[in-house]
Amino acid sequence: MIGPVGYWKKLQQYQFNVLKANGLKPEHALLDLGCGPLQGGIAFIRYLDVSRYTGVDIIPANVDAACQQIVLHRLGTKNPRIIHSGHFGEETLGEASFDFIFASQILYILDEKTVSEMLAVVGRRLRPGGKFLGDIVNPEKHATVSALYAAYFPHSMELIQRLAQAHGLQVRSLGEILQYHYPAKLTLRQSLMLEFTRIS
Repeated sequence: MIGPVGYWKKLQQYQFNVLKANGLKPEHALLDLGCGPLQGGIAFIRYLDVSRYTGVDIIPANVDAACQQIVLHRLGTKNPRIIHSGHFGEETLGEASFDFIFASQILYILDEKTVSEMLAVVGRRLRPGGKFLGDIVNPEKHATVSALYAAYFPHSMELIQRLAQAHGLQVRSLGEILQYHYPAKLTLRQSLMLEFTRIS
């Protein structure tokens, strides 16, 4: 599995809290970017109506694990779609659009070019009135985090805003992820949750 040992269920609940608190309803269509082995995905699939969940991951082993989780939890009747893609699903999704797009703990492992590519996909696939939610390392706390996570990218809000606008999106901070009950003992607890919406 993925993530800190011993925190699977807490992180699953955290991800569900983020989307539920920001308006996710069972009838909504959700695109889960970087879905991994469905740490949050299992909770989303249970909650959403049939055929409303799509998960995308770049790592084949994660996609295989996700499919195994669906079988293990007997969620096949919910008809979730799991996609292996190096381009955020663009080559497979066809004309699909979504009410919610989610990228949990993904933005800060992507460089500027790749974040821009992701936001281009979001800009094309987010329905009017929809939301893209994703977190970045709090720019005010990056020195603390960088001591442990040398490979992350400390994107500034200014950079994120510029990239978002280039793809027809506006962005605002929703505050630290602790408010959604992210485990308080984990280093990334002060990351900021961002909300992206289409510029009207």
